[in-house]
Amino acid sequence: MQLKYLLSVFFLISASLSMLAQDSGFSWGISLYPNSSGRRLVALGNYDDEFIRNLEALEMPKFSYSAGLVAEWRAEKLGFRMGLNYTNSGYQTIKQIFPDDEPNPDNASHIRERFHSTYIELPIEFLFSHNLKEGSALFFMLGTSFALNLSNTTQTILYFGETNQSSTADTEGDFNAFNYAFQSGIGWKADIGSRFTLVLQPNFQFWLKGLLQESNVNRNLYALGLKTVVLLRPIEL
Repeated sequence: MQLKYLLSVFFLISASLSMLAQDSGFSWGISLYPNSSGRRLVALGNYDDEFIRNLEALEMPKFSYSAGLVAEWRAEKLGFRMGLNYTNSGYQTIKQIFPDDEPNPDNASHIRERFHSTYIELPIEFLFSHNLKEGSALFFMLGTSFALNLSNTTQTILYFGETNQSSTADTEGDFNAFNYAFQSGIGWKADIGSRFTLVLQPNFQFWLKGLLQESNVNRNLYALGLKTVVLLRPIEL
C-alpha cells in the first residue's frame, strides 16, 4: 500500500508541475500551523467495552504546531505547494486524581501526561482556486504529507494544590520512523502590495500509520487548525 501511495503522489506531482510549467508564478515564504492534535484509538486485542471507554475518556487533544519554509507554483486556477516543516504533535491525558495504586513519593494530588512526537515533515498540497477579484481568491486544498520521526517524549505534570511541577522523559515503545498523512482544507489568499501574498487556511490532517510499529493498542494522530502562510512573489522561472 505504501508503494502504491508513493507512486500515486509522484504521478500527481509530476502532472501538476507539467501543467504549471507553461504559465505559472513561483513564490516562496514561511508557514505556521498552530493546531489541536489528538489521536484515533486502534485496539486490536480482546479488550472489553469498559477498557475502551475508560481510555477514550482519559485521553484528549493538546496544543501542537508546525512551522517551516514553503514554495508555491500557481496558475490561474491550479496551484501546487510544497514545504519543509518542523512538527510537534501528540495528545494528552486529562488532569486526574493521582491513582492510589501508583507510587507517589511527592504526594501529588493530581497528574496529567502530555505525549509529544516531533517530526521533519514534507507537506505536499494541490490547490484549486476560484478568483474573487484582482489579487484575491478562495481555494480548496487536497494533499498529503510525509514525515520522519525525530523524538517521542512524555511530559509528566504533577499538581500540588495551586502549584505544579513537570518533568520530561523519553517515551518507551517501538515507534514508526516514517509516516504519511492525508490532509485537506479550504482557504483564502490575498495579495498584499506588489510583493507579498497572505494565505489563511483552515486545515485537517490525519496520519495514516499508527505511532507504534506493532501494538494491540495503537494511535493514529490527527490535527485541526489554521495554517497561515506568507509568500514572497513573484520570482520568474
